[in-house]
Amino acid sequence: GLTEPNSLLQSESLLISVVARLVTDHLVPGRSLGDVGREHAAVRRVKDWLDENSEQNVSIHTLAGLAGLSPYYLVRAFHRQVGIPPHKYQTIVRINRARKLLTSGMAISDVAHHTGFCDQSHLNRCFKKTLGVTPGQYVAFKRHV
Repeated sequence: GLTEPNSLLQSESLLISVVARLVTDHLVPGRSLGDVGREHAAVRRVKDWLDENSEQNVSIHTLAGLAGLSPYYLVRAFHRQVGIPPHKYQTIVRINRARKLLTSGMAISDVAHHTGFCDQSHLNRCFKKTLGVTPGQYVAFKRHV
């Protein structure tokens, strides 16, 4: 949640989502096809960056700069195209990386460190919330399959 020390992207994304909804719901004019094309390219750049650098504690402002969009616009465009906000996408990428590292035999605490979670309990919470099992349960299951 917002109390995690390294969830900069999450806390900023949530704040921007709320503010953007409050401020722009009635102010955003219709988008042209050119706008939609630029938006798709911008979101693709952010997704690609998060895929390659998911362990980094990145700010929404950094991602917005990469996208060439305002933070507010990026959060809304990303959610519209991907179906989830950037911080949730980052968490899913991290969980998928963690699954691979866990099946390679890496210790859970090391997996947490290598995938950008602040500690093993943060990894455990996100892993269980996403997959329904803890990393330890996942490893035990994989060993028996």
